[in-house]
Amino acid sequence: QIRAAIKGEPKEPRFRGLQGDIAYQQNQYDAAIDHYNTALKTDPNYYGYYLGKGLVLMQLGRTQAARSDLKKSNQLLPNATATNALGEISLQKGDKETAKEYFKAVMNGSGSLADTAKQQFITLDIEQNPNSYIDVQTNIRDQQIILKVTNSTPLEISKLAITVRIESQGKSTEKTLLLTDLQGYESQFLQTGIRPNASVPIA
Repeated sequence: QIRAAIKGEPKEPRFRGLQGDIAYQQNQYDAAIDHYNTALKTDPNYYGYYLGKGLVLMQLGRTQAARSDLKKSNQLLPNATATNALGEISLQKGDKETAKEYFKAVMNGSGSLADTAKQQFITLDIEQNPNSYIDVQTNIRDQQIILKVTNSTPLEISKLAITVRIESQGKSTEKTLLLTDLQGYESQFLQTGIRPNASVPIA
């Protein structure tokens, strides 16, 4: 039916773009690029053709060309799919700060893509800003200071090091405690071995 439509309207780029989308979904990447290029010759100002072509180029590992088409897509019409893909490319290149900017822009939206971008952003940001995602509260139990550690993210944290600074009688020392396997949105209690009448820990 699409081929018949193309024969009836040979200059209609949307049919070529649709063929590109179908070829992309079927992993026929070279054919998809040909269809998108044909569509762009007739309508070079439609963001969707650049978007589709950019995504195909990503699959082929041609990241430089993919970035160019995805940026062009965003220039014509800002969209979450292109922005997220640009974040993925930046991450592949090792440019974590730029990747964070792209993911942050996408995660403020809605839907599954926003959720994925949020997880990507948190994964990159948590190492630099752990206090934004890990809450540590001080409690006393069984005559020792206990830390309540809460993971406010949906991500599992496999290893977490918490440094406690102890100040007593004008002297300051540090103690590092390890916590493993903290699930998303989970709270765990961590024994410090510190008696409350001996010192005051500051997490």
